[in-house]
Amino acid sequence: MQNKFAKIEPNPLSIIISKDNENNNNYNITIHNLTNKYIIFKFLINTKGILLAKPSTSYISPSQNISVEIIVNNHSNLSLSEYKKTKILVMIIPYNGEINSVEQAKNLFQDLKNKEIERQDILVDLNFTMEEIINTDINKNNNKQENMNNNEEKLIFENNPNTKKQLISKNEEILKNLEINKKKLENLTQQNNKVNEKSKPTKTKKYNFDNLIMVSIILLGLIAGSNFANLYNKLFKK
Repeated sequence: MQNKFAKIEPNPLSIIISKDNENNNNYNITIHNLTNKYIIFKFLINTKGILLAKPSTSYISPSQNISVEIIVNNHSNLSLSEYKKTKILVMIIPYNGEINSVEQAKNLFQDLKNKEIERQDILVDLNFTMEEIINTDINKNNNKQENMNNNEEKLIFENNPNTKKQLISKNEEILKNLEINKKKLENLTQQNNKVNEKSKPTKTKKYNFDNLIMVSIILLGLIAGSNFANLYNKLFKK
């Protein structure tokens, strides 16, 4: 008798329950009329207040389909096992005549449901899963902890006048050395460029390796100085 008059998709229906969501979740299922007759359908749900079918009773024209909205009411006090007790049964009754309105379909269902006529009952399987609550404040908490650590470091230096003076003096010295080393680097770069320009007519290029070594040393000094300056700014400029 399965899929004799109608079929429902999707079946099973997967439903996600969110504990932190006060709004209802809506899902759609489609009922397909597999006949060349009108059919009437009726949703029967064994629990109240958890699921609602809209429309719960209506009709489908021959060889057509209809979308039914399944509204899930999230209850924060219900467990997953309680949700899983919910069942949906859809009664399908074929009708030889023509149906022109939902009200007519409802009246016909009341007249035909207890009569000895052929019908189809479709059980819609429900797969309930509980959605995990994601802590959206993780990044905020990490940033808060980082700011607290920075403030603690800053407080340590500010409460020690000698350490603070030494750090300020060291920072000023590094900034001066950074400027001097920048100029040295620019000069060495220009010298190497001149050497390369002079060596262009020959097949073998000559490089001033002493200058290259000095450039590497200066670059390391610039990097170390920049790191120290960043630490200084983090502690005293914020």
